[in-house]
Amino acid sequence: MTLSNHTSLFIFLIYLKNVETGSYKDIAVAIGNEKAIRAVSSANGKNKLSIVIPCHRIIGSNGKLTGYAGGLWRKEWLLEHERTAGRSLLND
Repeated sequence: MTLSNHTSLFIFLIYLKNVETGSYKDIAVAIGNEKAIRAVSSANGKNKLSIVIPCHRIIGSNGKLTGYAGGLWRKEWLLEHERTAGRSLLND
């Protein structure tokens, strides 16, 4: 994966809206290399700015949660927290 593809990955992650998820395949297609799914996964796993660049929003193309350095239970919690917070903001 090239530097420009890493940049594309992080831009994709930054522009995912709260409560939106995407898959590794979605990102690979978005950067123009559908076969780069493993490279996208690897680059996403190296994200050192997970507070700013929301790597937890990337899920498997089948909709299931996939690897997360903080543990799948934390990934699930973060996604649910965002959904709950998003609904709360809409209701205020």
